[in-house]
Amino acid sequence: MMKWNVIEKSSRGPRKTDAFASVGRNQLNISSGAVARIKNYKNYKHAEIMRGMEGNDVYIGIRLLLEPTANSLPIRRKKGSDGKEINGITISDKITLSKAFGTQIAQKKGFTRFDLLRDKCTPNILMIKLSQDRMQKQAAAQGRFQMSNLYG
Repeated sequence: MMKWNVIEKSSRGPRKTDAFASVGRNQLNISSGAVARIKNYKNYKHAEIMRGMEGNDVYIGIRLLLEPTANSLPIRRKKGSDGKEINGITISDKITLSKAFGTQIAQKKGFTRFDLLRDKCTPNILMIKLSQDRMQKQAAAQGRFQMSNLYG
């Protein structure tokens, strides 16, 4: 006979103040809670996607820029169902996001959600800490991705 355990329901769902990024469908969506941590974020029109390491931890950085650079991508503002601009931004670029997150995450049909942090030293940079365990589990499920792809 099978023993069943009840799964407790969540006491809270996502909130507008949560800082997260969703990656998939060749785009990076940054929540309103994340951009609210950047002073005057609506002035930023471009972003650079960066990769860095601290110890064994891999980070993806999103540097918001006022002016374009050779490697920057345009920022699109999110729009609600009524067509009005809402808080939050979208960055789209298949190749850049695939280099940053791996093809399996960047190009998948659904989205992978990551917590976002703000760089304490540089106020216009948001950071995603990539968990090696999470990336390796995803790699095993998809059979192709290796952490070494993130270090190059």
